[in-house]
Amino acid sequence: MSLSEVDFLHYNSHILIPEIGDVGQEKFNNATVMIIGLGGLGCPVAAYLAASGIGRIGLCDFDSVEKTNLQRQLLFSENDIDKPKVEVIKKQIGKINKRILVDAHNEKFQDLVSDADYDIFIDCTDNMDTKLFINDFCYRAKKKLITGSATRLEGQIIGFDFEKNSKCCLECIFDKSGASQFNCSDLGILVSLLGMMGCLQVTMTLNMILGNFKKHGIVSRFDSFESQWIELKPSNKVNCPICDLLKQEGSKFVQHK
Repeated sequence: MSLSEVDFLHYNSHILIPEIGDVGQEKFNNATVMIIGLGGLGCPVAAYLAASGIGRIGLCDFDSVEKTNLQRQLLFSENDIDKPKVEVIKKQIGKINKRILVDAHNEKFQDLVSDADYDIFIDCTDNMDTKLFINDFCYRAKKKLITGSATRLEGQIIGFDFEKNSKCCLECIFDKSGASQFNCSDLGILVSLLGMMGCLQVTMTLNMILGNFKKHGIVSRFDSFESQWIELKPSNKVNCPICDLLKQEGSKFVQHK
């Protein structure tokens, strides 16, 4: 779909950037992206994907808004308590950009995989089992995946382009024993860090759409207390149940079919 005169005006700040231009903005408008988990990361991700003009956005979460969400999940208000998160955010980002399509899936991602037809998947969940399931699905379906997390004063983001690179996946980097580090409900979280990491997930998504993604499997970790970034290079885990081709038939995604 080409840009209209109204689109040129609306997305002018993007189009003026040589690395994006009208061709890049058309790519954004034609892209499809699913967000899994609509909490502290998912809220800024949804807002900035909409503002960027992503043509079709899928929202996946089975939770309702709770009062304890309001301080760190900024698309919700007290009037939204007990409402499904997907419906509230669909309405909110529709106000940000009425030109986009938004699919609301009020269910677990594990129950949605047969209908999950999107170019890129953004994992904003705080549950390791779910993260590994999403990783498994994206690896097998050869999809692009951006997974993020934040607890206390640290956040991290990892991108995978399984369409072009089958080496290294999330299972190589983490396993279920590390699940607790992603639970901000128990460990606490610096609110501004969620906004920062969510925006970085969106920026990585836009780079993927533009064909400018070069950090497959690299863990980018930010320590907000020290204002310090570190990067960890990827490596394949021996006998990884996902990307070790000899072990694929034992993966969790197969068991959930």
